[in-house]
Parts: sequence; C-alpha cells; structure tokens
Amino acid sequence: VSTQSTWELEMNCFPIVLAMILLSSTRVAADPFPPAFDVDMDAVDYHRYDSIIEYFKEPLLEVNTIVNEEIASYNIKWAFGLIYYLITKQFYNEISHEIDGIANVLGISSVDMFLMNCYYELSVLCTAITARDAENHAIVGRNLDFSHADILRKVYFVGQYKKGGKTLFRCSGFAGYVGFMTCSKDHAFAVSLNARYLYSPTETALNLLFARPLVTWLIRDALMEAKNYREAYDMLIKNRAVSGAFIIMAGVQKNEGCVITRDRLGAVDVQHLNKTTWFIVQCNSDHWDIQGDERTVVATQRMEAMNNTNITLSRIAYEVLMQPPNLRDKTIATVLMEPKENYMITYLSSSVEEPVVLMNMVNKRQGGYQKVAEIPLFIDNPIHNPLILLYDCLLYTSDAADEQRGVDLGGRRIIKKKK
Repeated sequence: VSTQSTWELEMNCFPIVLAMILLSSTRVAADPFPPAFDVDMDAVDYHRYDSIIEYFKEPLLEVNTIVNEEIASYNIKWAFGLIYYLITKQFYNEISHEIDGIANVLGISSVDMFLMNCYYELSVLCTAITARDAENHAIVGRNLDFSHADILRKVYFVGQYKKGGKTLFRCSGFAGYVGFMTCSKDHAFAVSLNARYLYSPTETALNLLFARPLVTWLIRDALMEAKNYREAYDMLIKNRAVSGAFIIMAGVQKNEGCVITRDRLGAVDVQHLNKTTWFIVQCNSDHWDIQGDERTVVATQRMEAMNNTNITLSRIAYEVLMQPPNLRDKTIATVLMEPKENYMITYLSSSVEEPVVLMNMVNKRQGGYQKVAEIPLFIDNPIHNPLILLYDCLLYTSDAADEQRGVDLGGRRIIKKKK
C-alpha cells in the first residue's frame, strides 16, 4: 500500500479568504477527505478488494461486532446464513465471491460479511437533494447518516472502479460493502440511495428467499451496464429487490433528475425535475407523508429561499446539508455530484461541536505549483468551492510533487496494491 504521510501547503491568497474561513459556520473533520482506492473490476472477484480490506481491517472487525450484537435480538442470523448459501451464492456468483474474499481477509464467516452488507443498506438515514441549475443541468448533494457514525467514518472511502484500464464510475461508501449507494458514472448519471422503511429484518430475509437482490446491487448493475440516465432509470424502476428505497438521480441532459420511491416490486412513485420543479428534497419519509420530518421540511424551506438562477453544489452543501437539522452527529459524509461535468467530491463529517476549518478542504491537492482553476475536474477538485473560485491561490504538496505518484488529480492519496 502506497500513501502520503506528510503534506505541506503554501497558499498565496488575499487576506479576506482567511477572514471568510474563520467566519464560516460550516464544520468538517480535521482531515475531511476519505482515502481513495482504485478498484479493478477485471480482477479476480475473490481478491478484488484485498488491499482495501487490509487497510480497513481493524475498524471493520469492530463493525462486524456491532452488527452481530444488533442482529442478535432478532434471532434470525441462521436464516441469513441459509439464504446466503442456498440463494445468494447460486444467483449472485460474482457478488458472493467478493463477499467470500472479504470475509477471508478479515478472518470472519461469509455470513457475517453478508449480514454487514444487509445492515448497511437497511440502516441508511440520509438527506439527498437533486436540483436543476440555471443551465438546466441536474446536480445531486447528499448527507449519509448512520448509527455508530464514529466507527463507520473509519471504514469510509472513495473508489474509482475501472474496467479495461479506464474509469467506469466512482463511488463513495463503506469498505466491505459490495453494493453501491452513492455513485457517479462519467458523463452519464449520478445516483444515490436513501432507505425507505417498509420491512422488518425478518420480512427482508423472506424477500431474500425469493432471490431478490439488495437495492444497491441493482444500482451496481445500472452502473456496470447502463450507458446513460434513461437506461439506468429504466433498470432502477422496474427490477424487484428485497426492500423499499428512495433512489435519487441526476443525468447530463436537460431536466434529467428524479427521485424514485420503491417498494420490493419496483417504483410506486417518481418525482421528476421539470420546468416548474427545480429541486426535490428526499430524506427517509414518503413525500406525501412528511409530517414530523424536520429534515425534509427545513431543507425544503432553505432550498425555496434560493433559486435555480444561482444554485450551485457549494450553496446546497453550505446552506442546507452542512446545517442542522440535516447535519447531525450521525452524519458520516457529505457527497456532491454533477455528472455533466464529471464532478464528484466527498467530505467526511465529525462531531457537530467541532469548529470549522475550511482551510483543510484545500490542503491536499495536485503536486507542484498550479492555479486551482487549471486543475481538471475530478474527485475532490475544489473548483466548485465558492471561497476558492473568488481567489487565485497557489497550492503545493511536497510529497505529491516529489514522489510524482500516489495522489489523484484532486490531490488525495490513492492506495494501490504493491507490485
């Protein structure tokens, strides 16, 4: 595994930048960027995630303990084991091989790893927004919320999933999770998942008996197979799954944005961006029944206070997602995506009480002296940060410049297998 351990930053900016940073009410973690990995989808499935799992091994074992403790009260682990070996391994060969390989590296059973995957999908509490900007391009911003956030932040990463040596899509999520819940396919579409609570763990196990996939496996299929927003949309509204879900999407064509409300059979409702609807807020309640859902109500009010003539991902982040009640102690990460521009960025969150130091958002960048505005759009590119757009800043990271490797175009470390 190759990483950069020390970083230096030299910035030549107008003094007002520092003043704006110090006055900001937004908060981020001391190191706001999760580690990034290349994932070769052409690699042997059993060993595809070996380096990632080794990197996160210790906290993943803690997650395994938490999941087993929480599922114990339902006394259905035996049922998930039966389903895994009789159904999942028969109908989802590649996915089950990945799960087996991950379990082998961790030294736990494949059933435990399967349970962790089910736990991730059925426990996701989120705020997601798809919106149309002044040029009618759809953008997506989302907060990912979970219980046990302190430990789950330690297993969070950004993956660049490649096939034939080329990046196929990028996802932000948990190590050990073989489904995908927050992803962007280059110049095609962005997709995000929020849980819709319809079924108990026992009912979910019964749905699995009918060989239905997790919703995040449907998203995985769409990312692998769909060439555009329309193809992905058709796949995600029709196919059956084990649970309900809200799927938030954005495309690259005019008004390509929607929220799909699903049960286990498929879509039961779809909201689309159009001439009169320029944004949609989705948390974990049906849009026709949001009474008492403070996150949806407040986020909607804040979006309505803006307008789509000057809406940006930065405004969605700083004025909605990074403000309470949408920002919570359970918030693990904020992810912003604009598929038209092939743009995706992930900020890790921390405790609500922690003061904000936005300077950390720009302290890991492309090696050598370079104007920010000239850095190509990529993961963690600061080009959409309003503080950066206003000023001409020069950034330098000595490890990146000296070693000429180990960082992506956005400046975060990339961890790869040793050769």
